[in-house]
Amino acid sequence: MDAKKADAVRQQTHEDFVFGRARLYRLSEEKKARAENEEDRERLFALFKEQGLEKQLEYAECLKRLLLNHSKLASYNGIRRGREQVETQIKEMSDPTSYHILTYLWKNPEADNQRIARYLDRETLRLSSLSANHGPLFAPLPANITRILRTNHVAMYKGEQWKKALEHPLTKDGLTEYLSRRRAESKDARLKNVLVNWPRLFKLHKQQRKASTKPIK
Repeated sequence: MDAKKADAVRQQTHEDFVFGRARLYRLSEEKKARAENEEDRERLFALFKEQGLEKQLEYAECLKRLLLNHSKLASYNGIRRGREQVETQIKEMSDPTSYHILTYLWKNPEADNQRIARYLDRETLRLSSLSANHGPLFAPLPANITRILRTNHVAMYKGEQWKKALEHPLTKDGLTEYLSRRRAESKDARLKNVLVNWPRLFKLHKQQRKASTKPIK
């Protein structure tokens, strides 16, 4: 194998390690990975045996240490990243308005501020009518925006709060800046993974596992 081909193999191996881990997202992939592990274990240990007993033990010890350390590092990184993800999710979910704007932008990335405002007002009006005016608003205005409007005795009615705040000269700039921050966050792939993709994958994985353990009648 020449140096150029060897570099290509190393690069491909690196990419497989970096990106291949993300492909374990359903039960069939887990079963495939376990089957491949068993197949590779048998092939590798068969190769070790061909080297003689002394080398076989040396290679087996080397492989054990390699896999054990890799597992330790994977677990450690998983714990750190998992904790970061939980903290991010708690932070974002504690602000329902931010969360609703993000999920809307992920589905409608080209939506302008007026369209976002219409969506939030429409959903607020719809849900408040269903709950007979009990419970919190679907997406309340940011506290500083609400404070300005109330201080200046601006009438606010459900179903038009966002539209009015986006048009009012005292709150237009502040609300536009708020929506700009949400728009920037909507382009963060990691945030979307934490709030949308990974919860959906975990739910799907649990459903597949539950279905696979049902007794056959």
